[in-house]
Amino acid sequence: MSEKKVTYLLGAGASCEAIPVANALAKTMQQWVAGPATGMPANVRQHPHFESFVQHIQELSKAAEREGGIDAYARILSLSQRAKNIEKLRALKATLSCWLLARQRGGKIDKRYVHFLGALARRSTDELITFDPRVNIITWNYDLQIELVCSLHLDVPEDRIVSVLHAPPPDLGQEINIDPSCFFLARLNGFAGAHRLGSSHTQAGEFKRVLGLVLRKDSFQSMIEILDLFGKYLDEKDMVPAIDFAWEPQSLWSQYLEHDVSRALKQTTHLVVIGYSFPAFNADVDRTLLSRMTPTNVIIQDPHASEVAGRLLDLIPEWKSDSVFLRALTSCDSFEVVNP
Repeated sequence: MSEKKVTYLLGAGASCEAIPVANALAKTMQQWVAGPATGMPANVRQHPHFESFVQHIQELSKAAEREGGIDAYARILSLSQRAKNIEKLRALKATLSCWLLARQRGGKIDKRYVHFLGALARRSTDELITFDPRVNIITWNYDLQIELVCSLHLDVPEDRIVSVLHAPPPDLGQEINIDPSCFFLARLNGFAGAHRLGSSHTQAGEFKRVLGLVLRKDSFQSMIEILDLFGKYLDEKDMVPAIDFAWEPQSLWSQYLEHDVSRALKQTTHLVVIGYSFPAFNADVDRTLLSRMTPTNVIIQDPHASEVAGRLLDLIPEWKSDSVFLRALTSCDSFEVVNP
């Protein structure tokens, strides 16, 4: 009998205890401006980019409420060829990336990730952490929850997190390739806390991660560095935030991941969908991903799991057959872990 290969597909609901979802995210951003931002010490509030950062957060949160969420608003901007909207999309990515860094300062974690990743982790003979090679994680989330758990709970050194997770694209001077026989983490929408260096788009060796900004013990000094980064994202065209929506032309997904991830997903026997609702604006990428799999078991874990299962089957009608066993779980107190 062939070995199981479990693929976890994560959406915003998987991080909701640390990063609220949809319109709740916009409200949380507004609350951050009215609360934590006003309580920053004078050296933070007097930073030359502090007022601009606050203003951009307010504008983004209002637009997200108006358009049905940040991703939906980004999609609208990306469809326009007007220079003004291209600049707005760049500002959206800079604002969202830096706000997520500010939000997660000091290691703000959805604790469900701790149990989840702990269940998948192994301590190798040389005392280094590895993850079960029979497992893949595909995530639509651009937060740093997985990296934070690796650092703060699994004691993975910051400079080894990318290689331990097999999470392309690589940092400067590193090489990461997706091997279907190994564990890997694929981020469909890019991620906060990193940027490309150089004006060209998604080429190997151009990425620089800044996870250390959320790991600093001095969170106010960390905030000053986040504001420095925000200013550079707005002013320096050769520093491009690595939040990169999968449906964008020339995205991280199309440039780096689509071929290798799709090839690896052919081995999936068990699919576990956690906190993801299959929104219409992601449908093309979702269909591409899911059509590569031939699972015998599918688990949907979401407070509205039955509705999500219906949307999944609308995307992939052939999974309505008796050959696919689909289970809907509404309890989300911990992530469902399948034993490979």
